[in-house]
Amino acid sequence: MATIKSIFIGCLILHNLIIEDESNCILEPLFDVGSDVSHLKQGLYFENYCQGTAQIENMAIYYNFRNDLVEHLWAQKGNNAI
Repeated sequence: MATIKSIFIGCLILHNLIIEDESNCILEPLFDVGSDVSHLKQGLYFENYCQGTAQIENMAIYYNFRNDLVEHLWAQKGNNAI
C-alpha cells in the first residue's frame, strides 16, 4: 500500500509541475464551440465503454501514445529538457 501511495503522490506532483509549466501557453480549443455537443449529454453506451476500455488496455496503443508524448515534450522544450 505504501508503494501505491508513493506512486500516486509522485504522479500528482508531476501533474502539478506540468500544469504550472504550461500555464502560460495558449492552447487551441479541443473542439469547435459551435458544434453540436448534445450527444455528450447522453453518456456512453456499453459498447463504446468496452471499446474505450480495450483501447486503454491495449499495450501497442499505450506505447504509441507514450512515444508521441515524449516527442511532443522534446519539441516543446528541445534539448534543454530534464
